[in-house]
Amino acid sequence: MDRPERTYSAEYDTVTVFESTECTENDIEQLLRALRSGRMPWQQLVCDCNPAAERHWLNVRAEQGWFRRITTRIADNPRFMVDGVLTDDGRRFMQSVEALTGHRRARLLDGRWCSAEGVVFDEFDAAAHVIDAMPDGWESWRKYRAIDFGFNDPFVCLWIADDGESLYLYREVYMSGRLVEDHARTIVALSGAEQYEFTVADHDREDRETLHRHGVMTIPAQKDIDAGLDAVRARVRVRPNGRPGLYVLRSALVERDRRLEQSRRPTSTRDEFDSYVWATRRDGAVRDMPVDRDNHGLDALRYAIMGVDCNATGGTYIGCVEW
Repeated sequence: MDRPERTYSAEYDTVTVFESTECTENDIEQLLRALRSGRMPWQQLVCDCNPAAERHWLNVRAEQGWFRRITTRIADNPRFMVDGVLTDDGRRFMQSVEALTGHRRARLLDGRWCSAEGVVFDEFDAAAHVIDAMPDGWESWRKYRAIDFGFNDPFVCLWIADDGESLYLYREVYMSGRLVEDHARTIVALSGAEQYEFTVADHDREDRETLHRHGVMTIPAQKDIDAGLDAVRARVRVRPNGRPGLYVLRSALVERDRRLEQSRRPTSTRDEFDSYVWATRRDGAVRDMPVDRDNHGLDALRYAIMGVDCNATGGTYIGCVEW
């Protein structure tokens, strides 16, 4: 599915796409043309997935009757439940999913298509912002790196290219449980001969010095949250020419963190867009600050965008510091 047009000359009676929420509508439409073998009395496309946001195109199409929706529950899986009784595997699985809260619980346990309430960047849409390949000539664009430190929480390093109009997140390390020393070696290896306008990082001096010893020179991030959120929001917004100011390469993630995945936490910056929400008070009123949880990639992205916009405006961006 990295290049679905390769199916143009293929002929099938059935096609099954797993994790189909990762596909665009165009990807699936490309597969439909391959359902033309005719050896079986019918042709069928199956899109297998967990629920995602309610505005996801798969859900919208199903509501319109384009798909026949078949909803399955834990009780339908004989590995997990037999005659209404949980198996050993079923009990272990339920222990993990019952610990979930909010929209993740609604999706993975209740099977509902829903978004997190009060999403901070509600204009982020995978159909508009996630791309399958970088544009031609991107290697010569200006480039930046942004780092947010973590150990129990993920350490994040983002590689970003700039075409002068939009930013492209083209490579990402999002990994917990490793030392900064290990991450520094990884960053050097992945960066190769690329040149960067700057590498911006969280302020931890010891961690920054560890990076510096390995040749990953950093500048401290501008951490004004209000100004940073406004800057990211402006980049996410689709402009009058139909282009957003931010794209995320679908294959940007270098390595998936299985520990985070098993605990049903985000495993990339892209995942965080769907769960980064405004905090609420006990009375239910929405506060003007997001929940400070599972936002490590978005923090790094905020550092990068503030740095880029500062440079682009000569250091006059609201809340900006001179580098």
